[in-house]
Amino acid sequence: MKMNALAAILSLSTACLLVTSGCGPEEQETETAPSNGSVQQAATNLCGASYRLIDTYPMKNNKGAVNGHYNLYYNGTRNCGVAECYANCGVKMNRTVYIRVSSTSGSWDDFDFGQFTTYAGPVYSKPSAGKCLDLSAGFGVENSVASVNVVRVHCN
Repeated sequence: MKMNALAAILSLSTACLLVTSGCGPEEQETETAPSNGSVQQAATNLCGASYRLIDTYPMKNNKGAVNGHYNLYYNGTRNCGVAECYANCGVKMNRTVYIRVSSTSGSWDDFDFGQFTTYAGPVYSKPSAGKCLDLSAGFGVENSVASVNVVRVHCN
């Protein structure tokens, strides 16, 4: 793992501690001291320094409560997605995130899934300038904790 990626993960975990009291990367066993970084700044670093946040989609549970967000970033050529927890952080559970340039093929450009405690991703689209995107993410068993699915967004 590159040093700036590790720094981004550590920054994300300390920022999550401030926001949710218990969020942290999968490898972390103990709490760390709070930092001045924000979750969005850390997630930008997870995608890469050239990516900037362009949109956020709430991940809601079946009662409508927001338990996370799908943060979408862009660098002028490709998009990057990170699904971040806002509730149930620190709990290892199924977390998934998908991204693709909208098409009829049905296959995803990139995806990440596994038993994570904080976020899923980053994931990257194929070159997407001027093309629509499809995004999907979920936390929990069969996305029972939170999910979002959007199609044909950011078509410009």
